[in-house]
Amino acid sequence: MGNKDKTVYICLFTCASTRAIHLEIITDLTEKAFILAFRRFISKKSTPKIMISDNGTTFVAASETIRKLTTSELIEEKLGEHGTEWKFIPKRAPWFGGFWERMIGIVKGAIFKVLNKAYISMEELQTLVSEVEMMINDRPLTHVSTDVRDPQPLTPSHLHYGRRISSLLFIQMIDISSTESILHILP
Repeated sequence: MGNKDKTVYICLFTCASTRAIHLEIITDLTEKAFILAFRRFISKKSTPKIMISDNGTTFVAASETIRKLTTSELIEEKLGEHGTEWKFIPKRAPWFGGFWERMIGIVKGAIFKVLNKAYISMEELQTLVSEVEMMINDRPLTHVSTDVRDPQPLTPSHLHYGRRISSLLFIQMIDISSTESILHILP
């Protein structure tokens, strides 16, 4: 099997209250791919009460699908109070989405610093995206004191999990030849 270049996308969900993010890798910009990413998101986090997005065709189509699902009697009965209301920012007004545009910039910056122009496997990308999500959710939301006696600064992870979720060790696989690899623990 030869290596094929494949374009993938990252779907970013962010909480307007806690500024936490959740990242999902999707293979295309179709409605189906987004709905599957949305299902993974709500399976891991929770069903949001309100979703706000720009007017991208994928989001508009997915919104219609979700609206149809939540208006059917059977689904409405199952969802009960967990129905999702989807709002769109005004057309041609990208500044309305400033808080998520900032998160997009932070995610892109982190991924580009790690990857530069390197090609990686899907498994490596999934790992990288998970680690970027963890690091961004561990960023301070409040003042960081220089006094060691002060409590840790508040992070989105504190609001979601009650603690920071930073990993202690980062392990990188480096191929030495086509038949062997060595694990290096980075400080």
